[in-house]
Parts: sequence; structure tokens; C-alpha cells
Amino acid sequence: MEITATVTNNGEAAGKEVVQVYVKKPETTLTQPKRVLCGFYKTKELGKGESEDVTITFSFDSLSSYDDVGNTEYEAAYVVEKGEYEFY
Repeated sequence: MEITATVTNNGEAAGKEVVQVYVKKPETTLTQPKRVLCGFYKTKELGKGESEDVTITFSFDSLSSYDDVGNTEYEAAYVVEKGEYEFY
């Protein structure tokens, strides 16, 4: 999966920025943290007013959660639960 964004330095000095993508997983049978980091990218040094297009790629597996209680047909497994996933 990919998320693309344009990062622009609106400040007065040159600098780098870390772009982070978080996911909020649906809370159904498993308790979930509020948000989980699923990808990040550090820009090159951007001068005043300069922009960079960044693409953050992450796998579908990063949306899974470990079910050690056996709520699935297996004793324990990584599962991707049904529901709405929100990205930040």
C-alpha cells in the first residue's frame, strides 16, 4: 500500500522533516492502541519554500494484530480484523 504527500518547507531556515503514517485499527474482538505507526520517510534537506513529493510504502501485514487468545479458528495468529481503518 502507498500513501503520497507533498512536503513544503514553510519556515525561514532549511531543514529535514520526518513524514509519518499512522493507522487506527477497528476495535472488535481485540483491544487496539489508539494509533500505530505503519510507515515513515525522512525528506532531503529542504530550503525555504522548497517542496518534495514523498511516497510511503507499507505492507498489508502492518495492519495485522496478534491474537494470542485464539479468537480465530487457529490457536494464535496474526489477523486483520473486519472494519474501517483510518490513516493519519
